Amino acid sequence: MNMLGKFFGLVLGLALFAALAAAGYFALRILLSLFADLEPAVAKVTAVGAVVALLAAALIASAIREAGRKARAAGLLAQKAGAYVDFLAMEAKSAQGGQEAAVEDLERRLRLLGSAGTLRAILELRAAQAGHGSHHPQVKALRARVMAEMRRDIGADGLSTRIGDGTADAASPEEALVATGWLR
Repeated sequence: MNMLGKFFGLVLGLALFAALAAAGYFALRILLSLFADLEPAVAKVTAVGAVVALLAAALIASAIREAGRKARAAGLLAQKAGAYVDFLAMEAKSAQGGQEAAVEDLERRLRLLGSAGTLRAILELRAAQAGHGSHHPQVKALRARVMAEMRRDIGADGLSTRIGDGTADAASPEEALVATGWLR
């Protein structure tokens, strides 16, 4: 940026600051004129009450905003975890020789909700499955990587998934894969 641009940027910034200061001054004068007709003790109490009410309203508004943000994040996390659990169930069925049902819907959900690392791991898994089959050691290692990426994405120490009749609660991806029948 050249010197002339910096100068005009500085002048514009100072002008905006001066306008903000002037608006604050006039707002203060208007508030003081509202309290001028009151007795000094009543004016002080009223001013303090108004400031407390404004601060309380700001605090409540920020709390509501934060609660809404957390609710949206929790809903997204639940959708993401559901998609991951469905993917794990589909992979468990395909590893045991089952049919792949509703693959398109599941893959669409994964593309919408999954993290980049998880999607990359799934694509590598798909490529290895196409090249080597479902029971190749490299495919089994990639399944463990997919599960680790999913756990990292949802922030879970132990990913609990309900697949078929059994449950897999494990501290590591490898334990969960052994419990679900992906690794033997």
